[in-house]
Amino acid sequence: MSTETQLPIPYRSKLTDPFEPGQTLMVKGKTIPESKRFNINFHSGSPDLEGGDIPFHISIRYDEGKFVFNTFNKGEWMKEERKSNPYKKGSDIDIRIRAHDNRFVIYADQKEIHEYEHRVPLSTITHFSVDGDIILNQVTWGGKYYPVPYESGITGDGLTTGKSLVIHGIPEKKGKCFTINILNETGDVVLSFNSKIGDKHIVRNAKINNEWGNEEKEGKSPLQKGVGFDLEIKNEAYSFQIFINGHRFATFAHRTNPEGIKGLQISGDVEITGIQLFDPTEIKIVYLRCVGGEVGATSALAPKVGPLGLSPKKIGDDIAKATQDWKGLKVTCKLTIQNRVAKIDVVPSAASLIIKELKEPPRDRKKVKNIKHSGNLTFDTILKIARTMRPRSMARQLEGTVKEILGTAQSVGCTVDGQHPHDICDAINNGEIKVPEE
Repeated sequence: MSTETQLPIPYRSKLTDPFEPGQTLMVKGKTIPESKRFNINFHSGSPDLEGGDIPFHISIRYDEGKFVFNTFNKGEWMKEERKSNPYKKGSDIDIRIRAHDNRFVIYADQKEIHEYEHRVPLSTITHFSVDGDIILNQVTWGGKYYPVPYESGITGDGLTTGKSLVIHGIPEKKGKCFTINILNETGDVVLSFNSKIGDKHIVRNAKINNEWGNEEKEGKSPLQKGVGFDLEIKNEAYSFQIFINGHRFATFAHRTNPEGIKGLQISGDVEITGIQLFDPTEIKIVYLRCVGGEVGATSALAPKVGPLGLSPKKIGDDIAKATQDWKGLKVTCKLTIQNRVAKIDVVPSAASLIIKELKEPPRDRKKVKNIKHSGNLTFDTILKIARTMRPRSMARQLEGTVKEILGTAQSVGCTVDGQHPHDICDAINNGEIKVPEE
């Protein structure tokens, strides 16, 4: 389940955790009729091609009609491995790379096309990148080994209405059938998804109060032996909506209360590569440091917002617009993200508030270092900034926060009512200047 965002090319990202056996990197996008080739690389130490080893390199070549696999180690390319390119120019791209202890398995459109034995340890991989002639829409990384039969609770408050459960799997090449059951907290099977691999139909049913109901089997099964699938089960108020590989497959009306769904069972001839729970109402908060009015580097934004379904390029543009009033100043931005939409708020520091009040013209921070701000502020302005910063102050009273702001003003280099900020602090301590109660 994803939105059509366009990610920057070249795309660079650092792995937040080590690449473990069982995990999968998924790359989705589209090529254009003029596409010649694009590359997917796993890097050691640096995401740049000139910066270190490339434990695994895939070059998708339309000019040669080949997939080329290789490793760049100790300054040299090793022996290539080649396979036919199943994609045509202008087609949608879905490439998945699954790591195992001794090899990578590569899938194109969910079909296995190659196995590549590790030439350097998997543990050395720190970054990955995508570059070349591709419109990149989605990059995800995750998963693990799941034992089958598999039984687990569904995290949090379960599969409540509005949420979607997504299961990535591969029916075994010599398998016969597999079953996915969704259970409520009383043990009822509220949805049974039973696939006889290669059969024309997928049987849906429910087992309520220990009794199976009527089977539903409308719709031709798109599942094939040895070919991966993405199954999404969305819990709506009156039914489950079932999607396979991004296409609506069936609707299964609820036969009991749609709440309290907290269990998952998987059995049969299937390999599970990933399980995810999506909640469109979930709110995530991300803080980013930036320079006001400037578009941040997409390579820096990508690892932070890309996994949340956001376009780093769009977020960079939105941050630049939201921080126009803080042009040239270092500020923190708070991203409130819900259902892949981000609301941006500026969370200024005391120093940036002071510099903004000095009304100095924007300066190029890359060219002008260690700026001394010799302007003057009124005590009323200091008081206004203190009230703004009050929720983040460690002081018990407003007077303490005012002293904190005066300390920042001293660091910035400005005066307050023509006096040194330290002299204003002394005047507050002596009772000559009164700070009003909150």
